[in-house]
Amino acid sequence: MGEDLRRAALARIIASRLQPASHDELRVLDVVLARLEKRRDRSGPLEVNSPRDFRAELGEGLLDATIYCAIETLRLRDAEYAQLRDEAAEELAELERWQREDQRTRVSNEPARIAMEHDPYDDLAIAVAEFGGEGG
Repeated sequence: MGEDLRRAALARIIASRLQPASHDELRVLDVVLARLEKRRDRSGPLEVNSPRDFRAELGEGLLDATIYCAIETLRLRDAEYAQLRDEAAEELAELERWQREDQRTRVSNEPARIAMEHDPYDDLAIAVAEFGGEGG
């Protein structure tokens, strides 16, 4: 019964310490508790004085965490690069569409060239001559 009383007292102390905790602090604690529950379901209750080599498990866990962190970093990086590639492909496709549209709507420079070569005063001289005036 002594263990039950100590457990109940510790639970009350923990509950009082949770009162001022922020939402994010509670979220962190919730993740830790969920991990403890998962471990307990798989391996039984945690016993600090068990003969297990927690130091070796700690080292293995840290190495595993490092590997998992690297994997997630690569996944995030790959996702970012994929998004950048998709955005670049969209931009290139849009540029190609603009270029195609520009080709379809491009106007020949030929009328402008002809207009520049033609002297408008020649037309004026012809018109004056046609109406009986003095023309060129």
